[in-house]
Amino acid sequence: MKRIKIIFGAVLTSIFILGLSGCKDLLEVEPDDVLTDGQFYRDIYDADAAIRGLYGKLIDLAPQYVILNELRADLMDVTFNSDHYLREIANHEDVSNDNPWVNPAPFFSLINDCNSVISNFKTMLEKNRISREAYEPRVSDAIALRSWLYMQLAIHYGEVPYITQSIEKVDDLSKIERGEFPVLGIEEMMAVLLTEMESVPYKGIYTDESLFRVIDGFHTRTMFIDKEYLLGELHLWNGNYVAAASYFKSIMERSAGYNPFDQYKLPYRDNAQPANPGTSRYTSGYLRFFDEDLNSVVNFWPMMFQDYGTANYFGEWLWVMYFHQDYKPSPFFDLFSYQNGEYLLQPSQKIIDDWNSQIQGNQFTGDFRGSIEDIFENKGSYDMIGGNPVITKYIAEYDDLNSLSRPGKWFLWRAGSLHLRYVEAANRAGQHFLAWTLLNNGVRANYPGSDRLPGHDFTHRNVSYLTDAFGNIIYDLEINGNDTTFYMTNLSHPFDFDARQTTAAQIPPLYRGDWHRGIGVRGRVSLSNLVIGEDDPVLERLEDYIIDESARELAFEGQRWADLVRIAIRRGDNGFLANKIAERFEAVGDYGSASRVREKLMVRENWFLPIVD
Repeated sequence: MKRIKIIFGAVLTSIFILGLSGCKDLLEVEPDDVLTDGQFYRDIYDADAAIRGLYGKLIDLAPQYVILNELRADLMDVTFNSDHYLREIANHEDVSNDNPWVNPAPFFSLINDCNSVISNFKTMLEKNRISREAYEPRVSDAIALRSWLYMQLAIHYGEVPYITQSIEKVDDLSKIERGEFPVLGIEEMMAVLLTEMESVPYKGIYTDESLFRVIDGFHTRTMFIDKEYLLGELHLWNGNYVAAASYFKSIMERSAGYNPFDQYKLPYRDNAQPANPGTSRYTSGYLRFFDEDLNSVVNFWPMMFQDYGTANYFGEWLWVMYFHQDYKPSPFFDLFSYQNGEYLLQPSQKIIDDWNSQIQGNQFTGDFRGSIEDIFENKGSYDMIGGNPVITKYIAEYDDLNSLSRPGKWFLWRAGSLHLRYVEAANRAGQHFLAWTLLNNGVRANYPGSDRLPGHDFTHRNVSYLTDAFGNIIYDLEINGNDTTFYMTNLSHPFDFDARQTTAAQIPPLYRGDWHRGIGVRGRVSLSNLVIGEDDPVLERLEDYIIDESARELAFEGQRWADLVRIAIRRGDNGFLANKIAERFEAVGDYGSASRVREKLMVRENWFLPIVD
């Protein structure tokens, strides 16, 4: 077994100081003033402080997370300001022993904190210091966060020790050296994590006011890991595609106090007010009746990265963490800003070329998620400043009038990624046409029964419908007393989508299905549908489309490396990952590096970073 050296931080210090990070003064307490186990974990308030402490420490991983997941892949590149550490990562060279970006210790330190919290929560429950009702969501949260951290380690390091007990003594470290903890490869790790997560006692989101509330001006509803989303991800990695789709679908149909027709549905904008950002629902296109006018562009898609607190915002974001201007300024300005930072990272030429090559529904070229400027000076994922491409997702909140504040967010999961994960699972589960509709312009535009429009193309539909002369699905009618309920006789859960919107003369009359506003991943940025030829292998071609669309939609958000690794492992095709990354070098004419990187990454062991000293 490999000799593995891991450095764990002081558990109590890291948790209890950060657990109270809402108060600036407490960030400056000396270690001697920190509470001990005997003084802490007394009641639910201490338990909440411990949970907040975990997330207070988690946000420190944000820059490393983004660099490992994006710079190693094909959508991000170094700049002329980048040092040799970043270049080693971007160029897939042997990394220096002191390269700070590849050090796994911060991940393991937080894992150890999670282990300590989980252990102490169990003790609190045994000693009746916390009720089971309060215990279950909190311990499940800590287990989920630990699982996500291990997931990241496996994706980047290939095989890592799986430790679920708190390492608090020097003697405990010797157990690692002696190999008393299992070292799991990526497939083994994903299977173990799935079993762990399926067994947690609580899979929902927090509902009690002590953790579901506003702190420092931000609501916590998006700050904690979404356990159903994590379960969907783990089922994807394990090849359980119906189960993955079920978890993602469960999230897609939440309402949580917001409009069920909008939340997590990628809905169309209000055409009665096409120039109003508040009714945009993060869609991009043209002013109403001006679809052929380049001077009438409305690019509201990127507003999700600078918005906060609106119905649109909570209809998009699932997991996002905040850098508070008073306590912890955003580190992303130094990484990305050309004018107010060190400008160390930029979009790759490959993704810029890809965005520029997309075809819109009106046959114009260009992707609104790239750098198309609208009448309000909004742009997509990057901007050209001083002749240099600048990633803007992370620095969109910059205020010229308050240049030192540097607020920002760490983007993790949102409706766009949720849909792309769902369509990946649905496609692999055999629901190719359904996946195609959600990837493109939505269910309503493509399934019979959604409207009376003729001309739908069902070439790749793998289900049959009983329809009437108008092409509408024939619904079963169930009468219970005076109540009449209509339901669709199409696909079973989790592939059932009701996108009907009817008039008084239609059946059922004046009906609005949950999905009648959904316009798909490409539809909400007004792109034309992707075409699958009659002789194409549908599953593989559609999966290629999904991964390419994920690049355009989620660029720089920390998803890309995992996507490439997952698909390469699933297909048993090392060349899938190797070719994608080599294309980044080819896009700038560096064919020598492209050849070297392609040859290196054709060997799976070379995908992973070293974890030994």
